[in-house]
Amino acid sequence: MDRQRLLKQLDKAWTAFKESYAGFSDSQLTESGVTGHWSVKDIIAHVTWWEEEALKHLPLIIKGRRPPRYSVQYGRHQCLQRSDDGRETRPFAR
Repeated sequence: MDRQRLLKQLDKAWTAFKESYAGFSDSQLTESGVTGHWSVKDIIAHVTWWEEEALKHLPLIIKGRRPPRYSVQYGRHQCLQRSDDGRETRPFAR
């Protein structure tokens, strides 16, 4: 896949993701129970955290190398904890 096609596909996916919660009120965004005890805001924070982590490794990926596997590097429990740290206290900016 060429770069332009990849960027277009990523943009399309992010647009669909944002549209999935567009128009929700603050109370709807923070209501738990969407999946388990998570709210829409929690899911957005989780996805955003993982995207930020992936971007940190982009230079390595561009060179054709593989980034470290978090579950191996940190262990599954600590890996999940790292992505959830501060999730409930992060402000939500639209």
